[in-house]
Amino acid sequence: MRIYRNFPLSKILYYRIGGRAQLVIRIENKTDLLEALDFVKNNKIKRILPVGLGSNLLVSDKDFDGAVLWFSKGESSAIQLIGDNLIEAFSSVLLDDLIQFAFNKNLIGLEWAGGLPSTVGGAVRGNAGAFGGEIGRSVDKIEVFEVGNDGEFVQKEFKASKLEFGYRDSLIKKKGNLIISTSFFKLTPSDNKGL
Repeated sequence: MRIYRNFPLSKILYYRIGGRAQLVIRIENKTDLLEALDFVKNNKIKRILPVGLGSNLLVSDKDFDGAVLWFSKGESSAIQLIGDNLIEAFSSVLLDDLIQFAFNKNLIGLEWAGGLPSTVGGAVRGNAGAFGGEIGRSVDKIEVFEVGNDGEFVQKEFKASKLEFGYRDSLIKKKGNLIISTSFFKLTPSDNKGL
């Protein structure tokens, strides 16, 4: 976890717009996220804004009085295979890296998303889609932190059936107080015949 103070959001967001944030907390893995949530709670920060690449955000040039939780790809951004066809990915993993990891494990189901500028967390939150595919169709479950009115953060798990995926929408987007930590994707093994 790294903390930047009075930091211009235009330096980290996809469209290079946005005013200064009081705090930007860079998060690359779950340990960073837990530390960031503790920092927010201990410093009684009332406003938080989770962002990834920000490719689906138009942010005001006005200053943001709060903490931006910046899910940024790093060497410690975790992605792993569980069993034969379940991939676990932390929210800061780039969508293209998830797709490449799946290819390397002979798993298919996300190839339609190649080239979409997003982190895993952003893609799941907004149910990213293209060419007839949607990320929600491959999600098995997710782990989130729910932000309470009292400043407490509670870890929860949601199965895909409870996430209310719709066109560029999800329960995460509707509720607004859930921060995605980790997503699990159930993909289809490929036999590679004829390749």
